[in-house]
Amino acid sequence: MVDDSAARAILDYAAESDAGIIAMATRSRGGLQRALLGSVADKVLRSSDRPLLLWNPAEAEGTAT
Repeated sequence: MVDDSAARAILDYAAESDAGIIAMATRSRGGLQRALLGSVADKVLRSSDRPLLLWNPAEAEGTAT
C-alpha cells in the first residue's frame, strides 16, 4: 500500500506554503501495479484542492514500459 505519510507531507507543505500548483514526477504505474502498490501521486491527485502537474521522465524520453 502507499505510504500515506509521503502524500500527506506533500499536501501539508502545499497548504502551508500556499502553493499555486503541485508538480511531481511519476513512474506512471497503472492498473494492477497501482492497485497492489499504491501511488503517492494518485493519493495526492485524489486529495488535493490544487492543480497537479504529473510528469513521467521515461515517457518524455520514449522509454516508458
